[in-house]
Amino acid sequence: MVNGIALIVRGDSMSPKYDDGEVIYIEKTVYSIDGMIGDHCYIQLPDGRCYLKKLQYGSRPGLYTLLSYNAPPIIDVPIERAYPIAFTKPRYRNLK
Repeated sequence: MVNGIALIVRGDSMSPKYDDGEVIYIEKTVYSIDGMIGDHCYIQLPDGRCYLKKLQYGSRPGLYTLLSYNAPPIIDVPIERAYPIAFTKPRYRNLK
C-alpha cells in the first residue's frame, strides 16, 4: 500500500468485528467524510482523540455519531478526518 498506515486495535468496543491486538491498515487518502457514512473508519477528532468506529450522521450538519458494537455511541461530534479501513490482519494467538 503506497499511501497507508498500520494501526493496532486497543480495546473491545468494536468486537467482534475488530478485536484487541488486531492490526488494521488504513488508506491515508482524504475522502469526503459524508461519503463514508455507514462505513467503519479510523476517525480523528479536532481535540486529538482517535477512534475506530462506524460513522453515522449526527443531529445537525457538521456533527457525526460514532457507533460501536460494545460501547455507547459517541454522539454529535465534529470530525477532523476520517480514513477508510483498507484491510485487517487478525491477531494470532500463541498456538503452542
